[in-house]
Amino acid sequence: MYNELNINKYKTIRDAAGLVMRKSEKGDHPLAYTSKLVMYIQSQIAFKHLSLTNQQQKILKELQKRSQYVNLNYVYTSPLNDIKQFKQE
Repeated sequence: MYNELNINKYKTIRDAAGLVMRKSEKGDHPLAYTSKLVMYIQSQIAFKHLSLTNQQQKILKELQKRSQYVNLNYVYTSPLNDIKQFKQE
């Protein structure tokens, strides 16, 4: 959970979510990027020892559930915890 004092730790997650929304607006498959976003958020939580509210945990679980059967037969061009994977190409 973030507030004004520790928002910097959570900015990359917010920015990644915004980039995924832009990708789907431009016609890219939203579930493919949602799967990547879920994995990215989980990696950020683990690496940065972030905590989520109960509501945020429920949203993350719902996104994970909805995107769990997406075929991820593509190679990552950047590490799993790198926001560059969501940037415009």
